[in-house]
Amino acid sequence: MNKETNNKGKVIQVIGPVVDVEFGESAMPAIGGALAIEIGDKKIIFEIKSVLNEFERKDIFDIQDDIENAVEKPDFPFPLTILTAFLIVFTAVFILKRKKLKKESLKTAIDFFNEVIHKIQPESFFEDLTLAFKIYVEKKFNVRILGKTSLEIIGEAKKIEQLKESREKLKKWLDFLDLCKYARYKASKEQMEERIEDLKAFVNEWERGA
Repeated sequence: MNKETNNKGKVIQVIGPVVDVEFGESAMPAIGGALAIEIGDKKIIFEIKSVLNEFERKDIFDIQDDIENAVEKPDFPFPLTILTAFLIVFTAVFILKRKKLKKESLKTAIDFFNEVIHKIQPESFFEDLTLAFKIYVEKKFNVRILGKTSLEIIGEAKKIEQLKESREKLKKWLDFLDLCKYARYKASKEQMEERIEDLKAFVNEWERGA
């Protein structure tokens, strides 16, 4: 017959049907003994299954079927960890995007032009050069010319005061680019360099007239 003792412990964790109870070294109960826990006016009897001296927790108890109804302890650490990590990543991405957008909004037309002009590739030289021109004009004069033909661009130039004086030169420049892009005219290296210098001259003229 088991001898009844007055050892008192502290419930430190409840996971499913297992309850961890901590006792002082001198109050350690024996394996196979019984432990009573009072919850309100209800007393629940536990059987001591093992003693783990190597851990901070001292005893593990296999509880009766009604323990989960009497003691509830939600276990959220894993989902909360995922949610916290997601929020941190989302916030970081949001901040980086805002910084990028702010930086883009501070760019001038000449900034965009220089950025594109330095990315021109030999195999798509005239297409890239046309793109640099169109991006600059759009940013500088707030007009929509991306996707428009050279003839349509010249038509738009009539509406822009700064482009009126250079409209004829601009038409010849665009015609030469169209010749190379669509008629497969093989421009020499010198001609390609001249077209870049022509565009830079246009841009410098338009910047001075700003």
